[in-house]
Amino acid sequence: FNWERTVDQLEAWMGGFDQHPMNIAQFNFQLKHARGRILNIGCADDPADFASLGAVNMDLRPTMPIDGRANRASVIADARQLPAPFAGGSFDTVILGDILEHFEASEAPTIIARAKQCVTPGGRIIVTVPEDYRPVELQHANGNGSHTYADGISAYHRYPVTAELLYDWMDKAGCKFRTMERIDYGNFEGWGVVAC
Repeated sequence: FNWERTVDQLEAWMGGFDQHPMNIAQFNFQLKHARGRILNIGCADDPADFASLGAVNMDLRPTMPIDGRANRASVIADARQLPAPFAGGSFDTVILGDILEHFEASEAPTIIARAKQCVTPGGRIIVTVPEDYRPVELQHANGNGSHTYADGISAYHRYPVTAELLYDWMDKAGCKFRTMERIDYGNFEGWGVVAC
């Protein structure tokens, strides 16, 4: 029996997140820790409905590369180019939700550091990442491992993000952990981090 998933669902209900279309652990973690003005990077179709909270949803492209579903992005931009198109210090919370594992591992610290430039003093960065050991052909029903968001950005989880890798990324990005939790994604586990 998966007690962690049960607790996630109870947390969603108690926190008022149960109205969102997907009560999945990583979105519950993001919703629980997001405050103030929110930048949701890699929003996809916004399954946690951050748009209803007034968040600025950002993605690299207007559609998903594997199935063509529309993204709910109000801003189309590359996380590697932050803080553009925003002014530095514009947001209280920046969410990097399940995107870092799509980049080369060497790019992740730079993306985190750039996201940090968008955060107000005292603000926070929320990172959720899967520690997914499945081969790419098993990650999506309609995927074959060849889809990309853009050059150098896979539509699949390139590698499992371990706690050690996450600590290394945060250290290189100059971020300090406020909290770190294990997340149960269902088919695999991962991590949720709040940092500054």
